[in-house]
Amino acid sequence: AINSSLTALGKVVLALASDPKTVKHIPYRDSKLTRILSPSLGGGTQVSLLATIHPQIEDYEESLNTLSFADRCKNVARQPQVSYISVQGNQKKTISDLQATVAELKDQLQRVQASSLGGDSGVGQSGLRKPLDSVDLAIAEALAGATLPGLSPDRKRASLMGTGGTLGASMGGIGANAATAQGQKGMSPDILALMQIQAERDRQAKNKEKYDERIKAFESQRSKADSTQSGRVAEVSELEARRAVLEKQLQEIQAVARDHAQAKAKSHGRDVEGMKDSLEGNDGTLFRIHQGLERGRLAAGRKQMLGCS
Repeated sequence: AINSSLTALGKVVLALASDPKTVKHIPYRDSKLTRILSPSLGGGTQVSLLATIHPQIEDYEESLNTLSFADRCKNVARQPQVSYISVQGNQKKTISDLQATVAELKDQLQRVQASSLGGDSGVGQSGLRKPLDSVDLAIAEALAGATLPGLSPDRKRASLMGTGGTLGASMGGIGANAATAQGQKGMSPDILALMQIQAERDRQAKNKEKYDERIKAFESQRSKADSTQSGRVAEVSELEARRAVLEKQLQEIQAVARDHAQAKAKSHGRDVEGMKDSLEGNDGTLFRIHQGLERGRLAAGRKQMLGCS
């Protein structure tokens, strides 16, 4: 497989190094290696190739083949191009990713609330746990019965209700300490079950707080991305307005230059006509002078002939 892939690579390099007018097909699909390297070999990228040879006489033929292959690779024409990434498109992708993350976190939070035991997780819409509910009272009564056996049930309940939110806020710690203290004394399975429910509710409340914090962080990032995109849009609008002003000024300058050229062309035409008329008048005057000189020369000739006779 390796030898066939190298042979296919040699064919591809030979085709790339040949004249494009004579070679119309590059055999990239002849092997898996050439298919993997096709974006680098045929695209606008920079490619480096290392050819290794051995100086021993036994490897003469292989070294010669390697050098021939490297020489063919040098003849492959490359045109590297720089890839540009749109800033606006990248910001839109970031915003969509943040929105997807927020939606996923909200879905996870809903699943956590839906999976609460007994259908009531003890966590309200505001994210705060109720101060004292039926589960807390049941745990407190069970613990009070285990630790205060001398009190009647009514006095125990009145004492528990008088503690209010303090008892509800500290049930997790009380339950854990009581479990440690009473574990060796044969604590009731009902108490252990209630304590497990309370611990699970505390864990869910902490998870909700953590998810809320992450949602707020992602919402903040999304708002920052939105503000950045708005700034980009405002900057583009300002540049468009500036371009419109410059185009208007350019049109005005071109109109003034065109009018000036037309006026100058008309003035030049009038000057040419005047010079033409002047030259025509000068030609008539010169002709008359020439005729007068000819007549004078003829008269002088006749006088000389008469004097000689």
